[in-house]
Parts: sequence; C-alpha cells; structure tokens
Amino acid sequence: MEKNYNEKPKQKRALETRKKLITAAEQLFNKKGFYDTTSKDIAKEAGVSIGIFYNYFKDKSKIYYECLNLGYDDDNSKIIELLKKLFDEEDDLKTKIYSYLYDVLLKIRSKIKIVMERDRIMADYPEINELIKRCDEEIIKEIENYFSGEDSEVIAQLIVETTNRNAIVVSSMEDSKKQEKYIEYLAEMLSCFFERFKK
Repeated sequence: MEKNYNEKPKQKRALETRKKLITAAEQLFNKKGFYDTTSKDIAKEAGVSIGIFYNYFKDKSKIYYECLNLGYDDDNSKIIELLKKLFDEEDDLKTKIYSYLYDVLLKIRSKIKIVMERDRIMADYPEINELIKRCDEEIIKEIENYFSGEDSEVIAQLIVETTNRNAIVVSSMEDSKKQEKYIEYLAEMLSCFFERFKK
C-alpha cells in the first residue's frame, strides 16, 4: 500500500527532471549548436549528474529529437494559423506575407545555430531527418490547399524551402535596415508567386 503513495511523487519528480533536461538541451542547442553541445553540458545545465541524463536519454540525438518534436507541434500550429490569415481579404497580400515572414524569420533567428546545422544533422541522424521531413510536409500540405493544379505540391515546397533558406541569410545580417529590406523584397516576390498560382 505504501508503495502506491510514493509512486506519484516519484513520477512527478521524473517528469520534472525530464523537463529540466529538455529545457537545458534546448537552450544549449540554440546557443552552441548541436555538434558543440555534449550530453555532459546538458546534464550540468540541468543541474543533474550525467548518470541521470542517461537514465532518460540514450544520447544527445535522442534529447534533440524530443526538443524538435515538442517544438514542431507548437511552431507548426502557429505557422498554420499565420497561413490561414494570409488569404482573408482584409489586408493586401504583400503586407500579410511580410508579417508572416517577419514572424517566422524572427522565430528562426533565435534558433540560428540549429537552423544552420539542419542539413548536416538530417544527414547524420535518419530518425531526426524523418521528423523534420514530416513536419515540413505538414506545412507543405497546408500551403498546398491554397493553390490549384497538379503543381500545387511543388509550389508549396518551393515556398517552404525559400522561407527556410532565406531565414539563414536574414539571420546572419547585422544591419537591421538591410534585413527589413530583404524581407520586404522576399515578401514582394512571394506575393507575386501567390497571386499567380492561388486558387
């Protein structure tokens, strides 16, 4: 009977420790990048021993997967919400695309180390590659709904890749005026593209 009373506090502590590890990993991956962060760094940042880290995660790729999985659910739902607003008729399309890009690019800027390592991580870790591809596909499917014709998937993929790749360029710019101009021209380019192919 006593075992049952102790079970819940143990479960709660385990969840809290896991959450601390994920939060620490996320902060370190964003600050130092995936390859320059070690499992030991994550354990230290979370205030636990390396043994405790390995009780929860086999290696840093597993905790990275977990960070991505949790983050993508939140990020994708926000991006899908922004996309839905793009096609209401209240404001002009270019203004809405600019706002959308600005939001997405700012979000990516805070994770620039990880974004810049994305292709390498995808090549090195098939499980992470599958997760990133699945999340990109969700966004592509959502964008695809706004275009007609057999090429709608190609158009949607082009938009996602254009946004992802340009995020790296924009994030590396020191000059904020230049950054804003870049986003403005990118918005103009994408709005022409949207106008041409949308339903």
